[in-house]
Amino acid sequence: MLNDLEKYMKLYRFHGMLANIGDINTNKNLLSAAKTFLDWEISERNERKLNTAIKSTRLKKYGGFDLLNDFDWNWPKKIDKETILELCNLKFIKEHTNIVLIGSSGVGKTTIAKNIVHLAACSGYSSVFVEAADMLDDLLSEELRGPIRLKLEKYAKPDLLAIDEVGYLSYNTRHADILFQLIQKRSRNKSTIITTNRPFGEWSQLFPNAASVNALIDRIIERCEVIQIEAETYRGKRFTDRKKEKEERLKSLKK
Repeated sequence: MLNDLEKYMKLYRFHGMLANIGDINTNKNLLSAAKTFLDWEISERNERKLNTAIKSTRLKKYGGFDLLNDFDWNWPKKIDKETILELCNLKFIKEHTNIVLIGSSGVGKTTIAKNIVHLAACSGYSSVFVEAADMLDDLLSEELRGPIRLKLEKYAKPDLLAIDEVGYLSYNTRHADILFQLIQKRSRNKSTIITTNRPFGEWSQLFPNAASVNALIDRIIERCEVIQIEAETYRGKRFTDRKKEKEERLKSLKK
């Protein structure tokens, strides 16, 4: 146990305790107290580290999310549950694989992306969640002040970057060029999650007249898991569920 204590004393720079390690080793009460203090310190530092990692994801900015444990897998008409759950083991991050979730609005793409980002942060991977419009506006505003290299590096650096809602707003040629630069920087080195309501065949409509669209798609799908989701919107599902519950209550009252 003494060797472990010394290791953590050095790691956390407890120089006073290290200077008196001999006395601690020969006194059972001091040895027990030192171990308790170090356990407290390790626990507190780990908790702070985890909280910092989760805060850095920026998930809080975009509201809460339901856990995948509560996800109704029977609701979508089409969804690859097995692949999604496999992605939760985060092996794809080590392999620098991208994920693209395709489906109409309100079918669970964002919920899945947020869960994976949260899991990655809790597992020690630097992770960021951002809506496409916010990120591209951020990069374009920086460009007006000068070179965007440093701001681009901010989004290129995380082990996992989730770009949400690509395709819900219109973009210009410069948006496409900037997104291509970012994906190019992350290609084969980092993992990127993209959620979109538009199949790749329609991306030329998202970025009209942008010469970089085909190259952008090529970089994304070069090493990529594409998951398509087909379902009634979640709001529609809740409406249908409430309607069924109401009908069942009325039936029970008539009995």
